[in-house]
Amino acid sequence: MPRDVNGTYGAHQRFVLQARSHGTALVRLHINHPSRKSDFIMVSVGARMYPRDVVIHSGQHLNFTIIGDRMDAHGPGQWLSTNEKVMHVNQITGEAHARGEGIAEVIFKGPNLKLRTTVNVLKVNQIVVDAPAEILTNVAAPPDGYKFSVKLSDSAGHSTESSVNQINAPFDCKVEPSFVGFVEPWSDRAVKKSYCVFHPYSPAQLLPVKSNPKDGILHISVRANLKEDSMVTGSAHALFVKGFYIKEPGMLNLTPSCNHSVIIIGGNTDVELFWSAKDLMSVSLVDTNENIGGPSQIVYRVEALKRQPFADKVTIILPATGQTEELEVNYVTGDRTESSSSSGLTTFGLILTCIIVPAGTLWVIMKLLEKPARQAPPRHAPAPAAGPATAPDPASPAIGEFSPRTPQPFMEYVRKTVDDTPYYKRDARRRFNPQNTY
Repeated sequence: MPRDVNGTYGAHQRFVLQARSHGTALVRLHINHPSRKSDFIMVSVGARMYPRDVVIHSGQHLNFTIIGDRMDAHGPGQWLSTNEKVMHVNQITGEAHARGEGIAEVIFKGPNLKLRTTVNVLKVNQIVVDAPAEILTNVAAPPDGYKFSVKLSDSAGHSTESSVNQINAPFDCKVEPSFVGFVEPWSDRAVKKSYCVFHPYSPAQLLPVKSNPKDGILHISVRANLKEDSMVTGSAHALFVKGFYIKEPGMLNLTPSCNHSVIIIGGNTDVELFWSAKDLMSVSLVDTNENIGGPSQIVYRVEALKRQPFADKVTIILPATGQTEELEVNYVTGDRTESSSSSGLTTFGLILTCIIVPAGTLWVIMKLLEKPARQAPPRHAPAPAAGPATAPDPASPAIGEFSPRTPQPFMEYVRKTVDDTPYYKRDARRRFNPQNTY
């Protein structure tokens, strides 16, 4: 739509126009003079090249593109560079590679469009690598790795972290010692920064080394080298704390026939062990494998001290990193264990038996004491007095059939004596109590 621009007659003025969107606009220039003259200019807002006026270092890669317009509006085109020794551009894709120091123009030619921009390529004389602030470890490492920032610097001291729309990093990365992990170059387009990303190996994956395996803390170095010139390099140092691992993690099951087992710990062996059942289980260091050229390993012996079932945990802690692992230990005797209700019933039955049996025994004894003494048959009978012969008693047995009997008059005498004895027929307890006896 038309816009009015006021000016002063006879004076030279400059007006700045800013394109807001794709399209065409009519600009009206109005002069404040009695003649009231006006002029018009048609402005078309179309496509533009991105990025523009680029300053990069040799060895870097860029991807040029056209924005602000549809591709079908300007049709297929061709990318060109005015100086291939400074900047090489792929004619179809627009990918550019800075080859050497200097200035070059990148041009896009289409059927109805022609755009260009300037590229200033600086020679890299220095690479600056910065290590992350935290301590590096191979236990619970970041999923994306540890990022070492990389900055490129020219002879004038101007440094850039990355260029706009850079498609890959112009440097290679390396870590020393190499057995701790691997490193790769990476450029983050969102924040326009470049990194050497370090990915540590896990404790169980560490490769053999020719150093003392007891060293749990290492000093590592991450180095960046310029691809175009390997002599241009930079490095950064960082502390690396190794973690530990349990060779056979899981659960230890102990029995009376096999009341001991072992825990094998590899990697960083500067660990501390804790457990609760001190009176039932012991954990002691029994062996150390210090083979130079391989990861260290230590062996702990776990032994049950008593034939008593228990379940406990051995907690392993690495103070340097806070790494914590737990190992369950169970001891089973195999004896049948009664439930608490069954045990209570058994105890009550024992108590009841201890009360009833003595009471019943005492009652039987008392009944036996109260029962009258049975009369034993006489062993010898006195010879009968001489006199006339009498007929034998039919109820009496024949002579010689049983042992002699006590005469009847004697038995009557004994019975009368017993009946005349005071308190004899009373309770048996009174009979044996001296206080109730006369």
